[in-house]
Amino acid sequence: MSLGPTELILILLIVVVLFGAGKLSQVGGALGKSIREFRDASETRTETTTTTTQSTAATPIAPATTNSTTTTVVAPDSKPPTTVV
Repeated sequence: MSLGPTELILILLIVVVLFGAGKLSQVGGALGKSIREFRDASETRTETTTTTTQSTAATPIAPATTNSTTTTVVAPDSKPPTTVV
């Protein structure tokens, strides 16, 4: 069941009668502003994610050193090494 042009016009007329033309323009402006802010935020998040991924990918991981029974894993961050027994 889809809405045809007649049904859409009827719905639009009911909305205009309920809210009035002035209020309808305010709602439309607020909706447009919200969509614009959402797009800006999602673009900023995408840029941040891309930058973080590129900087993380460029960091080399140090090779693990082995001992007779202990393996020490050295991570590229500032945390102390993790020892696995």
